[in-house]
This record gives sequence, C-alpha cells and structure tokens, in this order.
Amino acid sequence: SLILLVLAVGCSSGIIVLIKGRHFSEKTTSTHHTPSLDVYVMAYPDHIKAYDPTTQELIWKDKTRMSTSRHKSLESTDDVSTDDVSTDDVFENHQKYVDNPDLYGQIALPYVTGQANPDQWKTDSGRIRYDDFFKKMYGDTEDKVKSNLTIVYWMPKFFQETYPLQVTTINDVDKKLKSCSDQLEKLCEQKPEYIKFLEKPAGTFCWRAIAGTSRMSAHSYGMTIDINVAHSHYWLWDYKKENNIPESEAILEKDIPKKKLPEYKNIIPQEIVDIFESQGFIWGGKWYTHYDTMHFEYRPELFPHLFS
Repeated sequence: SLILLVLAVGCSSGIIVLIKGRHFSEKTTSTHHTPSLDVYVMAYPDHIKAYDPTTQELIWKDKTRMSTSRHKSLESTDDVSTDDVSTDDVFENHQKYVDNPDLYGQIALPYVTGQANPDQWKTDSGRIRYDDFFKKMYGDTEDKVKSNLTIVYWMPKFFQETYPLQVTTINDVDKKLKSCSDQLEKLCEQKPEYIKFLEKPAGTFCWRAIAGTSRMSAHSYGMTIDINVAHSHYWLWDYKKENNIPESEAILEKDIPKKKLPEYKNIIPQEIVDIFESQGFIWGGKWYTHYDTMHFEYRPELFPHLFS
C-alpha cells in the first residue's frame, strides 16, 4: 500500500508541506481517465480547427494535420493500453511519456484545480509536453517566438515598472498574465505578507532546454512565469543539496532513481495558485514528484471545465 506521512510545519508566510514514505514502485489506485482530444479545439480556438477521430489528427487553421496517435516507442510497451490512456498507464510509464511525448499523453493526467487532493499525489500533470505542438503554435525558433512577445509590467501598483516581463501575445497569454497581475495586486492589498512571494519574479521568456534533458523548457515559448525563487522549491535543487552535489554539476533527470527523489516541499499560498489557475495556468507545485513551486505555465488544454 502507499504510505504517506504528511508533516505540516507552521511558517510565518504559510505552510511548508513535506511528504515522506512515498513508495513509487508500488501500484496505486486511481480513477480511470480517458482524455477527449476535442479539448485542444476548445483550448486553442485561434489555432486548432477540429479533431478528426478517423485519422486521429488535429486539424490546424492553416489546414496542417498533426497526428495524435501514440508515440511509436510506447506502442510496444506492455503496460500501456493501445485503446485509450488512463492515469495509471501514464504514471507507470511516466518517464517514457516525458521523454517521448505525444498529444494523448500530454492531457492524460488530469489536472485538478484548487487545493491538492489525494489522487494527485501520484501525478505530474502538465510535465508531458509534445514540443512539435508548442513550436507550431508559438514558434519553432527563438526569433519566431520573439516576434510575438510584448511587455507586461508585473504588479505595477506595487513595483511600478521594475519588472517588465516578456510574454507572448499568442492565445492572449499577455492579457491573461496581466489579469493575474491585477488580481494579485488586489490580493496583496488584503494580505501584504504575500508580496514577498511575488516580488523579484525569476523570468518569463528564455529559449532553452530543461536542465539535464534535451526537452525544450516551456519558458522558450513565452507563456510561462517563475515567481520569486527565494521563496520557492525545486526538486532538482533539493536533490543536489541533499546528496552534496555541486549546483553546477549536470545531472540527467532519467538517471535519478525514483526512490531518491526529494520530499515534496511548498510554502506558496493557495490563494496565489488559485488566481493563476483561474486564467488557465498550471502550477509546478502540483508536480509532486518533480515539484517546481515557482513555475506557472499557460496550458488551457488541462482546464476543460473552463470551456464547458
């Protein structure tokens, strides 16, 4: 059975949560989830015209067709169903999906908004990204992405023009981030103790690969923001610290045993998370095995309730 020991340690700014005793090798029970690929049409109406279930392809507005069928490296995996995708399928083969993503796997793990619930302890919903999809939408080169960037001043009522953030205009991400900024200003007027989490944002656009991988960072597309690093937690930094590994030393993600992943940590207040989620941004703090609590990423395909 899965044994969880949750320790809540009081902090002046919130609660830091540590999760101990995670037995990743054991099978756990979850609700079967079969994603609807039509969600891409609803989530990205300016770009996706339709989903063709006969050919299993997304049809873009420019008439390009993009296959949604399972990546060939996963078709021969015994643990993966060939008929549909479930939370268990993707969790048990999660690293394979991360390294060999497809449009099924990208939405297979349900993202649950609001306060975390037990079903999510086993998922990293949103970490699976099919780069070809995002490159076609936001740009497949640094220059192409840059051509659609604009400046959003972060929480100007508090910080004036101290933090000009480069954000893509595609999918109105700039407007949605501006809405987050406005709502967070109102929140901080009521709870000024939250300002420290939001000052000194670590950045938005940066064309690069994820450290220790060959996969593109979501920051490459200008639709992601990292808030204050000083009050955030990142699994790889914690892993290196706990194992006395220099910060500068390169480590491949796939070489880190699951049983040695660090305990989950977070002090970001839920009210901040709620505001980002209301605009279609997923939170890296819900990647419980690879937490990244500073990270918010525009992924509307994981919020089907926003289109119902």
